[in-house]
Amino acid sequence: SVLVYTAGQQFTVENLGDETIQIFTVSGVCVAHSPAVKQASFQMATPGGYLVKIGNAVHKVIIRY
Repeated sequence: SVLVYTAGQQFTVENLGDETIQIFTVSGVCVAHSPAVKQASFQMATPGGYLVKIGNAVHKVIIRY
């Protein structure tokens, strides 16, 4: 089970399945990644839509300022 939530320019992933986390822009550019950890936070410099890939699952995240 995975939980993804946002707060301002940051979003947090609670990765209960110990899967690798990758963050992509909607155009497909990988902007961040994390090894398999229980929790990771990412600070996004640009507002917009992001795709969070955790293992084989993909979640959509929108960052607004």
